[in-house]
Amino acid sequence: MNKHGISVIFTLLSLIGVSIGCSLWGSAAKNPVDQLVTLCKDNKLNEAAKHMRYTGTDKSKKDTSANYDTGDADERRQVEMSCKRFKFMSETTYTVSPERMEQGFHVYDVEVKSGSGKVGKELWAFKKTGSDYILVDID
Repeated sequence: MNKHGISVIFTLLSLIGVSIGCSLWGSAAKNPVDQLVTLCKDNKLNEAAKHMRYTGTDKSKKDTSANYDTGDADERRQVEMSCKRFKFMSETTYTVSPERMEQGFHVYDVEVKSGSGKVGKELWAFKKTGSDYILVDID
């Protein structure tokens, strides 16, 4: 085999390796929107609840960074309602912008395309606590 043939084979193998590496890295580096949607799609309510900030009426929990407690019937219903919405997103086409920081929040623009082709735009804000992201608001 001549030098040109070896060079072509080496280039192809390198591109395949980079492609595999990028796909593996991409799946491990999901953004928190995709992670939360996937948890809800997979019916992992307890895990999803850990990534949603409590927004109920209990003032002692609302003023903190508390998460939902799926052991409490009312809080579990709230998680189920949110997950129902997020599951719908997983069944449609949605896109997530790259992360940007705004006032200490990790913010993502999310566009959801309905079956009729209508596009809804939302802004998802997360707070990072340790290695986890907690959804604090959707506008």
